[in-house]
Amino acid sequence: MGPISVALNGVFPLTVYMLSGVLVRRLNWMDDLALEKLNRLVFKLFLPILIALNIINSEFTKFPSIIEILFPAVAVVITFLIAWISFSKSSFPVKQKGVLIQSAFRSNYALFAVPLTTSIIGGKGSGITEILIAIIIPIYNILAVIALSYFANQTADLKKVIVNIVKNPLIIASIVGIIIKTSEFTIPTLILNPLSAMGKVATPVALMVLGSQFKFSDTKSLIKPLTLGCSLRLIIVPTIWVVIAIILGFRGETLVTYLSIFGSPVAVSSYTMSAQMGADDTLAGQILVFTSILSIFTLFIGIVLLKNFNLF
Repeated sequence: MGPISVALNGVFPLTVYMLSGVLVRRLNWMDDLALEKLNRLVFKLFLPILIALNIINSEFTKFPSIIEILFPAVAVVITFLIAWISFSKSSFPVKQKGVLIQSAFRSNYALFAVPLTTSIIGGKGSGITEILIAIIIPIYNILAVIALSYFANQTADLKKVIVNIVKNPLIIASIVGIIIKTSEFTIPTLILNPLSAMGKVATPVALMVLGSQFKFSDTKSLIKPLTLGCSLRLIIVPTIWVVIAIILGFRGETLVTYLSIFGSPVAVSSYTMSAQMGADDTLAGQILVFTSILSIFTLFIGIVLLKNFNLF
């Protein structure tokens, strides 16, 4: 299968799911409250089941190496620090600085990585995509709170952040999946079949809800920070870290996973958190919309290039 075919298989389904969400919104088939409840159901039930089962069904003969786990974690922290230093000295309004820092390091990894790697790699994966969720998401949340609270002149409630991390269904699912995978426990087929069916619902429904949230406001006054935020999230950051990963010798599913971490659109929760913490939520919302749309093209190009050079 050629590079373009592989890229289409990986990205086209994501496009269809998000466009279906746009259609649902346009035809008014579901209101905001229904979509919010559906989104909550996905992240509290369907997506955790999918993540746990992917780990349980993975074919890794050994746990991912420390280097494979540490590389993206360290890269995210370094990106955060560089963005902090750069934007703290910039002329952007104070409430935009935290949002721009967040757009540099925080991606929608949990939502995009699993369908992307599954579509590209095919069959049973090694489990690294799901295992890294338990590592990357807590880092995202902690750093986002620090950046947004600092530039919004609020005190960061780290205790609340830690509690939310511990209670995060995706992280709990990752840990449960690892425990079951490394033990001799086997889920009975009677239970496994309905769980698998529910897990398959996660990706299309989650991306449909994401598509339904696309709202285009007046972006004229935000064109400079919006362009910069999108460029950082989709081009600059992924290019730098994926190239470094290639130089370090990472290949296959691990490299595709890194592309998901560094090249996915900004996290959906970045908008909600920005609004709650007094940052520029209008800018955060527009970065969410445009990175989600443009990521279809940038991820496609990234996959084509990696496949063309036989890196997976």
